[in-house]
Amino acid sequence: MKIQNFKVTLREVALDMSEFVEDGEDATLNVTFNTSALTPAMQMRMQEDPENVRLVVENMCDLITKWDLKDGGKVVPITVEGLAPLPMFFLGAIFEKLTEAIGDEEDEAGKG
Repeated sequence: MKIQNFKVTLREVALDMSEFVEDGEDATLNVTFNTSALTPAMQMRMQEDPENVRLVVENMCDLITKWDLKDGGKVVPITVEGLAPLPMFFLGAIFEKLTEAIGDEEDEAGKG
């Protein structure tokens, strides 16, 4: 078996981001992400240097393949430049929710 032959596993989730929006506004962020991109190496790099903002943003770009986050009617690009203006607490919440979704998926797979 070769590592380069691992399947890319994309997963779509609807994240409740209501803590970040005004009451009455749509608070669902639809995200497609590559569950295979979350590796121990990615997590170790983030733990070793949690203050490295560029690393956090680059990891988010590796993880997310598509979303419907908009700014002025346009989808925010999933690039370092696109994510850099976003608040860190917002990006951190997205990352946390995605890792929880991966954990939920692993829990379900273990039950089968």
